[in-house]
Amino acid sequence: MDTIDFKILEILQTNGRISNIDLAQQVNLSPTPCLKRLRKLEQSGVISGYRATVDPTKLGINISSMVLIRMNDHTRESVNKFAEAVKKIPAITECYMATGRVDYVARIHAKDFKHYEEIIRNDIARLPNIMSMETLFVIGDSITDNVIKFDS
Repeated sequence: MDTIDFKILEILQTNGRISNIDLAQQVNLSPTPCLKRLRKLEQSGVISGYRATVDPTKLGINISSMVLIRMNDHTRESVNKFAEAVKKIPAITECYMATGRVDYVARIHAKDFKHYEEIIRNDIARLPNIMSMETLFVIGDSITDNVIKFDS
């Protein structure tokens, strides 16, 4: 990979629907070589997919939170059971294994606080092997642009 490939990646992270012609212009290539580079990045797995960014509030989802989860034990079987159970809860949109005082950080979206309470009582609290959990409510939008930047 070279600086042109990294520039392509930066541009696509902010505008995944950019046309190949516009992308080529921004990285100072003609369209055919630009498309070849793009296909190579896709085929190698560097680009793993394209997604739409959805505004949850437009869907009536007004509560976003991070739930910090500590486990009772860390055996492979316990971790696998926990992971499989998490995948079945639609309100959990992200869940990361972490280090430090918590084992997992799960992002939860809910319509309102009543819905959030239902998710906690009916889904999260019933996950296997949980020792404790703590919720951090998100009160503002991300202050970063969620783009991986590359030094040129």
